[in-house]
Amino acid sequence: MAELSKGDVRFIACEKSMQAAGLTIDDIHDAAETAPTSVGVLTALQDEGYRYIKVP
Repeated sequence: MAELSKGDVRFIACEKSMQAAGLTIDDIHDAAETAPTSVGVLTALQDEGYRYIKVP
């Protein structure tokens, strides 16, 4: 993750999901950032032209 984050890769953890799993910011990798909800991030990225593909 650290190596990828030096390039164009961003790792974003959903704060709501973290809370539901009992995790805090200290539990995630230093290369990751957080967002209040994943839906908000996904929507903003889709507005910028990115596409979401759900992988089972």
